[in-house]
Amino acid sequence: MKKILIIGANGGVGESLATRLSSSGCALVLTARNIDSIKHLPGHHISFDVTKADDLEGLFAHIASLGSIE
Repeated sequence: MKKILIIGANGGVGESLATRLSSSGCALVLTARNIDSIKHLPGHHISFDVTKADDLEGLFAHIASLGSIE
């Protein structure tokens, strides 16, 4: 099973990709600044703001704990 990271899964292209890929059997790691906005989507949910360096370090650590990402 492929594991895919989608940054900005709370709307637009990111949300559409998450919906389509989850129905294809992919395991998803989804990010958004407001984690509540992605809870309706299946997958691992991570609060992440691309403008904050601390968030980036936390994202990398979380991804490392999950294993490889496609």
